[in-house]
Amino acid sequence: MDPFGDVLGEAQSQLSRAQLLLRQYEDDPIQSRLADLNNTIQELTETIHDLSQSNAAVQADPERFGVDHLEVSRRIEQVGNINNQLNDIQHTLSEARKVHPTGQWVEHAPVLAGASTGDNDEVRQLMYQEAMREQDSVLDSVHDTVNTLREQANVMSRELEDQAFMLDDFTNEADRTGDRLQRGMKRVEWVLANNRETLSSCCIGLLIVVLIILLVLVIAA
Repeated sequence: MDPFGDVLGEAQSQLSRAQLLLRQYEDDPIQSRLADLNNTIQELTETIHDLSQSNAAVQADPERFGVDHLEVSRRIEQVGNINNQLNDIQHTLSEARKVHPTGQWVEHAPVLAGASTGDNDEVRQLMYQEAMREQDSVLDSVHDTVNTLREQANVMSRELEDQAFMLDDFTNEADRTGDRLQRGMKRVEWVLANNRETLSSCCIGLLIVVLIILLVLVIAA
């Protein structure tokens, strides 16, 4: 069973949740919503990566998975669309973070032992920046993979179009050859029919001559 459809549905669900969280964060930029949004973006990034890897495997050997080239192209386009929407979310979030660089805290974060509140804020900020760098790295890798698969799909589409044109030319040539063959068969049938009529006439004439000879012999006798 091909799990692509299930995983794609999961990615679309994660995308919808990320878009909802982004709108909520823009309306009320609290830290908890930012954390939920980052987690959802991370999950969606990993799902897109899994889908891209799946498409790469299927594209390498479509027959093994029972998928034709058109379906491979369609899957690559679907993953590419989700990836583009994720890029839009990332860009919008980046712009929102410029307006609200730290967000509004509605719940108290745990204070590290022996550290001041300012130190904890700095540690959290560093952890957040590190997580964002890792996420961006994974997203860039997914983006590159999707672009590569899209280019390969475009190449396959052009090859399929060329093959379709060649097949049309072959079909037209076969039709023309079939028409010529039918005309030739009709000529052969006409020749055979004329020969049959000529042969019948010769046989009748010969029988008449023989009959006359027999009558002459009977009369002479």
